[in-house]
Amino acid sequence: MKNSILYILIFIFFVGCKEKEEILSETSEEKTPALFEFLDSNQTGIDFHNSITETEQFNFLLYEYLYNGGGVA
Repeated sequence: MKNSILYILIFIFFVGCKEKEEILSETSEEKTPALFEFLDSNQTGIDFHNSITETEQFNFLLYEYLYNGGGVA
C-alpha cells in the first residue's frame, strides 16, 4: 500500500514537470481605451501630496499598514 502511494506520487510529479507545448495563435492586438485619465491639479482644484516620512520608530517593518491607502484610486 505504501509503495503504491509512493509510485503514484512520483508519477504525478513527473507528469506535472512536463513542459507544455502551446501554440499561440497570432491575434491582432486591439488597443483598449484607458479607464482613467490624468487630470492636472489646475483642472480639478485639488492640490494634495500623500508623502510619508519613515523614521526608525515609524516604518514599514514596525507598522505594516503604513502604505495601505497610499493614494491609488
